[in-house]
Parts: sequence; C-alpha cells; structure tokens
Amino acid sequence: MFEMPGWDGQEDTWFLVRTSHFEPQPRVVLLEENVHGVRWFTKEELRQGIVPFSPRDLAKQLEVVLANGVPPKPRVIECLP
Repeated sequence: MFEMPGWDGQEDTWFLVRTSHFEPQPRVVLLEENVHGVRWFTKEELRQGIVPFSPRDLAKQLEVVLANGVPPKPRVIECLP
C-alpha cells in the first residue's frame, strides 16, 4: 500500500452491530490518526474494493457472518498479502 515508518503491524477486532442509520461523530482528531474521514459503506462497495480494508477480504467475511450468523466465539481471520 504505502510506506509507514515505525509501523510494526496491527490487530483489529470487528463487531457486527445492527442499528438504525446515524452519522458517525468521532471523538478524536482524525488527522492525528492519519484518518481523513469516516463514512458508511454498502455491501456492494465492500465487494468492489473502492478503498482498502483490513482484513482485505472484509466483504467475504461479512457475507459468511450474514449467511451463517454470528459465531459463538471470536474467529481469527488470517492476514492476506
């Protein structure tokens, strides 16, 4: 993707939360976290890969959960190159 000096990797935890629509209102200064905005993505946008996500196959992972239900315990999703 792009060079990030000093970055030694990361681990993320994802949750499926069903809620009515709302506009996200971050409580941190996003630019300090190198985040340039927040917004919702549709399943189709996730499939299209219009922006990179972690995990890279987030659309596939979401489809598995929607098809099979939320697993009884957290799953480890292996990192894709």
